[in-house]
Amino acid sequence: MRINSPDPLFSRINASLLRINDDLSHAKAIREAMKDVKSDLIMSGLDDSIGPSLHNVFCGIEDILGDIAETVDGEKPFGGGWHSKLLDQMSHPTSLRPAVIENDEELRDLMRFRHVFRKTYGKPLRHEEILARLTVTDETILPNPLSALQVFRSFLETSTQETSTESNESESATPP
Repeated sequence: MRINSPDPLFSRINASLLRINDDLSHAKAIREAMKDVKSDLIMSGLDDSIGPSLHNVFCGIEDILGDIAETVDGEKPFGGGWHSKLLDQMSHPTSLRPAVIENDEELRDLMRFRHVFRKTYGKPLRHEEILARLTVTDETILPNPLSALQVFRSFLETSTQETSTESNESESATPP
């Protein structure tokens, strides 16, 4: 997972994508290890390893979206419900950027999972729900922002080139 761009914003995005990839890889390795486990106690411990990874994946995505909101849009939501407001903001295009996320329902489900995970206070999570959430995260949630980030990068590069070309044309049209 990497977006090729010299822009400092994408350097930060790539650092977050690296952490997301590490957490996702860890969760998938735990899922693989669970296939042959029969003990409920051991299974519970393995579930406890996947939950934090999914939590971290959402937080990483949220960090990326927040960075884009601050850097490109000039503002990031705050106050009550800011997590949902950030998803709303990033799912709508502006004059400065295209929509960064599309069809955010699965991402909102992961946000709700993250909230439940944080607020379980030691109560066990359901094994099937954790595995289903991992599959959706791997197969649906992450591919969507990655492709949208590529479109976003292309949009920014095209906008920068057009601005540079317009600036050069106006400079050469100015008499000495």
